Amino acid sequence: MGVLKLTLCLSSVITVLVSVQAAKLRKVSDPLSKELVSSPSSLNLLLSTTDSITLQFSKPINDTVSIKFKQAEDFLVSPEAINFNPNHVSNVINITATGVVSNCYLEIEECSDPCPFDYKEFYVPITIYRSEIAYLLVQVTGWIYFFAWSISFYPQVFLNYKRKSVHGLHFDFLLLNTVGFTAYAIYNLAMYFSTSVQSEYLEQEPRAQIPVLFNDVLFSVHALSACLFTVFQCFIYDRGQQRISRLGIGLTTALVGVGLIGLSCLIFGIFNALKTITLLSYIKMAVTCYKYIPQAVYNFKRQSTIGWSIENLMLDFTGGSFSILQMVIVSWNTDDWTPFTGNVVKFLLGMVSMVFDIIFFVQHFCLYRNREELTQIFNDSSESVDNIPIVDQMESNENA
Repeated sequence: MGVLKLTLCLSSVITVLVSVQAAKLRKVSDPLSKELVSSPSSLNLLLSTTDSITLQFSKPINDTVSIKFKQAEDFLVSPEAINFNPNHVSNVINITATGVVSNCYLEIEECSDPCPFDYKEFYVPITIYRSEIAYLLVQVTGWIYFFAWSISFYPQVFLNYKRKSVHGLHFDFLLLNTVGFTAYAIYNLAMYFSTSVQSEYLEQEPRAQIPVLFNDVLFSVHALSACLFTVFQCFIYDRGQQRISRLGIGLTTALVGVGLIGLSCLIFGIFNALKTITLLSYIKMAVTCYKYIPQAVYNFKRQSTIGWSIENLMLDFTGGSFSILQMVIVSWNTDDWTPFTGNVVKFLLGMVSMVFDIIFFVQHFCLYRNREELTQIFNDSSESVDNIPIVDQMESNENA
């Protein structure tokens, strides 16, 4: 359990240091401000409908400014040209959707000379979708998977509380999950709150939307809190002779080491903030790909899933299913399948989780159904084979 304590300390230190660094980064000026601003800043439009956009100068202008908009394939702009003057700094234009497209832009083709702003940098993202029902389903499926994933941590917590024991929960899984969500929470917090990180991201991906929303921040922080509380349960409830395997210790040390190296590179100016938090996202990916394996093998060794919450898996599978369903609906509704081809990592990580959920379902409902947990597991006076980590068993067999 000493490794668990060390990991918690390192996670706290990394979180504090990154928070301080993010606070410093927020002191820079906002690179997203514009002289000519639009309201709304982006537009989602149903095919064959019309909506309006208000354009307004954020600062006073001294002369008349004439603007002509670029022609687009998937929408019409009316009027095609507008004028501003010192007494009239706001205009309303209408956008009519003529084609389905996931990502297009309202852009300016010409601006009178002298132009008080860089009109070539101005754009308004527009998404045109084919079905209002599908658009609503995207919102519904999004909330379903958000809540399913958010509450999926509680069945294990309640099960531990009910049994006053953490037998059946593999410590490698819990440790790696805590490390993964620590990295994920830092990534989301930095991407959402740091204007410096956002500026670096937009320089790398011009005109892209910031990929982290507030619900992403809320979910990751909540998930980390739930993991830490489960760790706390491991200290206060009966755990017998269970301990973290040597392989788990090695992987955790490597992942935390990578995070600390990235943080050091940020502090000493070797990496920028975006590269550092991107490195943390890779840590989360690595954890997701491996963390279920120790628990699946542990269930196999014990020939039982007692102590491992099946409700947790059901909620996790529900979240993964609706997440992928949302991607399908969005892609169909905007005629754009790049969420699958352009973000393969996100899709594959979701599939990895669902595949392991299915494995756990088979273990619980088919292979080990109605199996009683061996009494030796609850015997604190001696360590049974079931409680010996996989690596240690292999070493014992070799020595024998």
